Amino acid sequence: MLAPMVSLAKVAEKSVAGPIKNKHLAPIGGLLAWLMPTLPLIKKSESVLAQQLDAEFRSDNTNYTGSVRVRVAYHFDRVCRGFLRPEGTKLALERVAAPAMLALHANADTMTEPAGSSELFLRASCERKTLVLISGPDGQPGACRTMANGVLTEGLGMKTACEPGKSGKQCTGVCQSAALKPGGHAMTALESLHGLNMWHSITTEPGCQKVSIAVAEWISEEAARLGVVDPPKRPPKSPVRRASGV
Repeated sequence: MLAPMVSLAKVAEKSVAGPIKNKHLAPIGGLLAWLMPTLPLIKKSESVLAQQLDAEFRSDNTNYTGSVRVRVAYHFDRVCRGFLRPEGTKLALERVAAPAMLALHANADTMTEPAGSSELFLRASCERKTLVLISGPDGQPGACRTMANGVLTEGLGMKTACEPGKSGKQCTGVCQSAALKPGGHAMTALESLHGLNMWHSITTEPGCQKVSIAVAEWISEEAARLGVVDPPKRPPKSPVRRASGV
């Protein structure tokens, strides 16, 4: 997951008009969404990095660059509140289940909060989890955490696997069950994200190539671990696609 929107706690503290903050409108959000759903009300965060990309986005007439409309903001808030509710509720983060999970987020992100990714990392029901918080342009430090079978490790884990019988070492089995393969391509690629200084659009900002490579290496490693070596066969083309040559 790349910069997922899980928490809106900081957005709730932003001012709408004077002392009135977003959180003050939350109790009547449903009514506002019903009365004036298209009203642009919630101001979006401005980019603090890669201003050229932001300017290009805003200059494109096909992009919506105004404030977030009331109904959209209302449903964003509802979903995020559902994510953060206690375990057992319909949208609780514990319901996110998969053999493995990777979450990448810029620590300086003011559009979607990195604290939400941290909460997702801790609560998701996955055997292997990796969280990488990329450092920000204002000096926010980066951080890495992994978890395998409920065991939390600060950092990306072991750099090398133990070799049974060599220098008297005995294999503990820890490296085989680690979230990342010790010294593997995925670990190396994720380590290269240190110091990139990103804000929110980690797939387009400077350094995005390293992000893409890290994600691809992680997917490849997990596919091999799960025994998915060969890519799935594509279904045969439909008559329409054959006729169009697509």
